[in-house]
Amino acid sequence: MIVLKAANLIDGTGQPGSGPADVHVDGTTIVYAGPSRDAPPVETNGTHQLIDLGERTLLPGLIDCHAHPVSYAENSNAPWADESRVLFATEALRRALLSGVTTIRNTGSPRNTAYALKAAVDAGVVAGPRLVIAGAIVCSTGGHGWSGGGEADGPDAVRREVRDRFKNGATFIKLTATGGGTVGTVRHRATFTVDELASAAREAVQHDSYATAHVHGTEGIVRCLDAGVQMLEHATFVLEDNREYFDADVAARIRDQNVPVVPTVQVYGRWVETSPGRLDGLTTDDLDEWQARYSKLTCLVPPFPRIDRIPRAELKVWEHRFDSFNRRVELVGELYRAGVVLLMGSDGGGRPGPIDDLGHGIQLHVKAGVPVLEAIASATGLAAKWIRVDDATGSLVAGKEADIIAVDGDPLRDITAMSRVDFVMRGGTTYKVPPASVRSPEAEFLAAAGSR
Repeated sequence: MIVLKAANLIDGTGQPGSGPADVHVDGTTIVYAGPSRDAPPVETNGTHQLIDLGERTLLPGLIDCHAHPVSYAENSNAPWADESRVLFATEALRRALLSGVTTIRNTGSPRNTAYALKAAVDAGVVAGPRLVIAGAIVCSTGGHGWSGGGEADGPDAVRREVRDRFKNGATFIKLTATGGGTVGTVRHRATFTVDELASAAREAVQHDSYATAHVHGTEGIVRCLDAGVQMLEHATFVLEDNREYFDADVAARIRDQNVPVVPTVQVYGRWVETSPGRLDGLTTDDLDEWQARYSKLTCLVPPFPRIDRIPRAELKVWEHRFDSFNRRVELVGELYRAGVVLLMGSDGGGRPGPIDDLGHGIQLHVKAGVPVLEAIASATGLAAKWIRVDDATGSLVAGKEADIIAVDGDPLRDITAMSRVDFVMRGGTTYKVPPASVRSPEAEFLAAAGSR
């Protein structure tokens, strides 16, 4: 038995913290989680371990609803590229786990790499979050993500690709319904027809599952809704000028059709937030200071772009990313106020959203106007429900698997605490623990005797 104690507990259901709390773990399972005053007695027979986390807050392990631990980048044509990608992904998973993420919904990885990585994690060969996988994405010929396999044109070909995914072990389907970061694709243009999207959504239901779609342009969002696609990724309402414009009528359709959205808002966020707040009129000293702040980040961010040393065409791309990030934060607030269900996702490993910084995404949702407990639930209990793992994880409830983290402080008072994870347990195995917090039963007994 492992007994965890902390100053507060947020159980992931959207309820307020409980104050001083215990969580008891027997093997891989939570057997008690709640106020310390109501905790059942634990036999002091030398077989249990006490981990006293002091003023920290206990929470369920975080769920990243949109990540790509197996990258699409680098050496795409090398014959050994996929093997290399899987090996590098093991480090991404380790870092994600240590940051407090105990479940990742892998929204597309090249060819068969996701199946191989999941098999290694499930076998205990690789330490990492549990993986919920889609396999390779399904796209139109030349569509976003085509280099990872899965091109299909026409309802029958799309259906065949979907069936192939489930045959190989996928648990849901990922489509790309507009362009994206893939060269030669355009974010505002829809790619699949409504009939093609509908064939995927219907086939997913045949397998007791669902389809989700990468979609930026408003045209693509509408097609997904017309087709009955069950979830949306990004949903940034991009129009022909490649900028984001909230559409209240379309948002109302998303809400009324009960389609959740994973905004992946934190992409390029750390870069923007360490900036002086603007891109115009920056001196060399301004850029040096910005780079110094950015370089202190410990999460997996992309290399710092020196905007004073890059070609004008490339500079325009970074100017757009700067403005787009700020607009996407606003969109999260607008979607929330429209009543749309929001889930948390980093886009880590695909676009440059750190896979080991999901707490930042929670902070950005709060900044956009999402209440703290609802933002936390979007990465815990609510996320677990929508990606269909709530039988195992997502809340600190007796009978669930022991996916447990602790953050330094109280996120209800300071949401940045969600980026200060210093205790991580996944399935009853402890991967990260603060120094001097573990006490043996004998030490616990002596401490109690000395207090009398």
